[in-house]
Amino acid sequence: MNQPVPPALRELYEKMYKERVALLRALRTFTDEQADQPANGGWSLKQALAHLADAERGWRDWGLGIRNQLGVEFGPEDPQAQPFEYTLEATNRQSLRHWITRLKAVRAETLRVLQEAGLTEEDLQRRGRHRGFGEMSVVQALRSLYRHDRMHLDQAMGREPAYQPGKKPQSEG
Repeated sequence: MNQPVPPALRELYEKMYKERVALLRALRTFTDEQADQPANGGWSLKQALAHLADAERGWRDWGLGIRNQLGVEFGPEDPQAQPFEYTLEATNRQSLRHWITRLKAVRAETLRVLQEAGLTEEDLQRRGRHRGFGEMSVVQALRSLYRHDRMHLDQAMGREPAYQPGKKPQSEG
């Protein structure tokens, strides 16, 4: 028999959906050429999307790792390291449509993995330690999935990110 979805997990799913829809809607306003250009001297939009897809798997797996091994230390050995399956140069050789499709596929994979994990309210409160951000619960690690979308959407739109890792959000968001 299926367990009811814990309220914190239901809220997580809702916010993951809301932030991803906002990101995908905004991406419609960019051409491939615009998506190749570095934003504010940083990554191009395509590079940011590649990063989102690759980092999503990391945060998802870290969150589940906390559940599976209480007190685990997680995150990249080098806090400045960024996960990329492709080189930064290779990301721009793919179309914007490619990265949008990849984001959708990775999110579908994440939702499937989380649903199959059968997380309980107790699981969501288990704690581990992120090498860069300190102590986090499973649900805090998983909130990074939608907060990361919001942060890179703000950057792509030329706004100061409303969410900045390591800083307490002004509202729960």
